[in-house]
Amino acid sequence: RGCFEDFVALAQHDQEIKNVWLQSRYDADAYWIQGDPSRITQVFWNLVRNAAQASKPGQRIETEFTIQGHSVQVSIQDFGCGIPSELLTEVFSPFATYNKPQGTGLGLSIVYDTIQMHHAKIDLQSESGKGTRVLLEFPLIEMGSS
Repeated sequence: RGCFEDFVALAQHDQEIKNVWLQSRYDADAYWIQGDPSRITQVFWNLVRNAAQASKPGQRIETEFTIQGHSVQVSIQDFGCGIPSELLTEVFSPFATYNKPQGTGLGLSIVYDTIQMHHAKIDLQSESGKGTRVLLEFPLIEMGSS
């Protein structure tokens, strides 16, 4: 949760993210995953910023953190323009961009590489005109077990 809360503190200064309503739900007070906090914060930054860019001002972006077995699952859902199905296979490729004239096309490529580096999983579901949902799954570190 700390990495996401760090992101939220930074995001308050980003004009595009300030224009949307970021709603977060957690099913626990703390989640322990092994990894580089700055890289994980960057994952949240890229995903939520993409969601904000795909959304209209005032639209909601939902984030949800849950524990499922031995994993922490993170869902980031926007209700923006979505990604056409024919482009879904390309979104994690370097320089792939959709509907963002100012984008470099590196954000989701960086996200994918970082997720792989952390032995995590990523899945992207999208429907054109209805929004996009990104699901992340990180291995959970069991605290207090000996």
